[in-house]
Amino acid sequence: MKAFKVLDIGQSPALVEISQPSPGAGEILLEIHACGLNFADLLMIDGQYQETPDVPFTLGMEVAGVVVGLGPGAENIAIDDR
Repeated sequence: MKAFKVLDIGQSPALVEISQPSPGAGEILLEIHACGLNFADLLMIDGQYQETPDVPFTLGMEVAGVVVGLGPGAENIAIDDR
């Protein structure tokens, strides 16, 4: 699978190949069909957002897709939910 990652603060993000994560407790795994980069994402690229994670990190705080995995305790959602 691919992810749009910031590898170094202040540098252009890169589309990189990553292994598929497994959802943890209370989490879901989405097959992303659309992703938007919002203002906070753009600030994080330059390390200017108040909660910028350590590099490397994946951009895309706005997503739409379909649920393909459920972690333990994920409630009120099912596989194939949009």
